[in-house]
Amino acid sequence: MGEVAARLRERREARGSIDFDLPDADVVLDDEGLVVGIVPEARNVAHRLIEEFMLAANEAVAKQLLFAKQPAIYRVHDRPDPDRLVDLKEVLEGFGYELKGDLAEVPPSAFQRLLAQIEGKPEERLLHDLLLRAQRKALYSEECRGHYALAAPYYCHFTSPIRRYPDLIVHRQLSRLLDVGRPVAAKDFDSVNDRMREIAAFSSERERRAEQAERESLLWKKIVFMRDKVEREFDAYVTGVASFGVFVTLKDYFVEGLVPIQSLGNDFFVYEEKQHRLRGRSSGQTYRLGDTIRVRLVEIDEVRRRLNFRLAGEAAKTAGAAPPRPAREFGRRPRVRRSSR
Repeated sequence: MGEVAARLRERREARGSIDFDLPDADVVLDDEGLVVGIVPEARNVAHRLIEEFMLAANEAVAKQLLFAKQPAIYRVHDRPDPDRLVDLKEVLEGFGYELKGDLAEVPPSAFQRLLAQIEGKPEERLLHDLLLRAQRKALYSEECRGHYALAAPYYCHFTSPIRRYPDLIVHRQLSRLLDVGRPVAAKDFDSVNDRMREIAAFSSERERRAEQAERESLLWKKIVFMRDKVEREFDAYVTGVASFGVFVTLKDYFVEGLVPIQSLGNDFFVYEEKQHRLRGRSSGQTYRLGDTIRVRLVEIDEVRRRLNFRLAGEAAKTAGAAPPRPAREFGRRPRVRRSSR
C-alpha cells in the first residue's frame, strides 16, 4: 500500500497538483475536558497513505458517473481570478520569486513550484497564506468542471458519506447506476439534475457555515487555554506584519496574537508594504517575517477573540529563523485530542 500510495502521489505531482499541506491546530484535553495544550497536528506516512487512496477513489467515482451520464454532485475548484494574481505577483517579486506566464492561464504546477521554493523560508507563512487566498473557494456543483488545485479533470467527494451529505448523494447515485446497470432515463435527467443543483448549492452554503463555526470554536479554545497565562513571557515568531503592528505565533504553543505598533518602542515605525516590514525611522530597527522576539501576554480580548502582547524587554531577533507552519483555515476541521495528563 505504501508503494502504491507513493506512486499515486508521484503521478499527482507530475500533473501539477498543488499540495497546500499545513498542519491543523491539535487541541489537547485532559480527562475532565479542559484544554491543556494547543500544538501542531502530527501528520505521518499513514495519513498521507490514506489521503492518496481517498483522492484516487474520488477521481475514479467522478469519472465513472460523468462518462455514464448519471446526474451527480461534483467537487469543483475553478481557476484563480487573474485580477487577484496581479497583486500576488507583485508581492512575490518583492521576495525574489516569480509567477511566470499569462495570469489568465497559470497552471497549478506554477503554484506547486512556488510552494517548493518557499518551504522553510522566513517568508513561508505569509506567502503560503497569499497563495492560498489567491485560489477560488472550492464548492459543490452538478457540473463536473474539474479541480484546479489537484489538477484533476474529474473530481467529487465520495469517501465520507457518514459526515458529508454530498458524499451520501454520490453514493446513492453510484449505487443506482450499478444496481440498474444504466443511468437515469433521458426523460428524467433534467429533473434529477435540477435536484442535484439544489443539493449542491445547499451543501456549499452549509459548508461555509460549518467552517466558520469551527474557526470560532478553535479561537475560543485558544482563549480559554491562555486565560491563566496573562503577564507570562514567551518566545514567538513574527508571522505577519501590518501598519498597526506585528502578528506573532508562540514558539511553544500553536497560538497567535498581535503586538501593537505603539508597544514596539519609542521610535516612529513606518510600514514598508512591499518589504512586509516595520522600520523605525530613527533607530533603523526592523520587524519582519521570520524574526524571533520575546513577548509578554498583557491582555485577552474575549469579545474579539484576540490576544494582545507587548515586547518583553529587549527583543531577541534571530535573522533567518523559519516560523512554524500555521493552522489551515480551509479544508479540514480542528482536531481535538485527549491527553492522559
